[in-house]
Amino acid sequence: MNEQGAWVAPHTFARGGRYRLYADFTPPGSHQQVEFYDVTVQGPARPSAPSRATAAVPVTLEAGAKLRAGEDVELGFKLGSTEGLQPYLGAWGHIAIAVEGLAGFIHGHFPGRGSMPYT
Repeated sequence: MNEQGAWVAPHTFARGGRYRLYADFTPPGSHQQVEFYDVTVQGPARPSAPSRATAAVPVTLEAGAKLRAGEDVELGFKLGSTEGLQPYLGAWGHIAIAVEGLAGFIHGHFPGRGSMPYT
């Protein structure tokens, strides 16, 4: 946060094009809110960089019950292999669940191995 009270996140866009930016926050005494902004970045549209992943890991979703609106359900993700798994951005796994139209989402982290905490 800067002196004017604004959150600042420097970013260099790899290529020109249309992007949707999300701000996910919880004001004091309120509930979680998501704001999004559509922006157009000027510049040449470059091909996407090739993936740095060396191997795909199959993932299976395991819901603890039928998915129903307004009811909590435990979601599990079974990895086909954990060999060589390393934390990314401080967590062993991330999940983002978006509502249709991408107008809102939740983001969470999976429980870690060893001393990595659940966040």
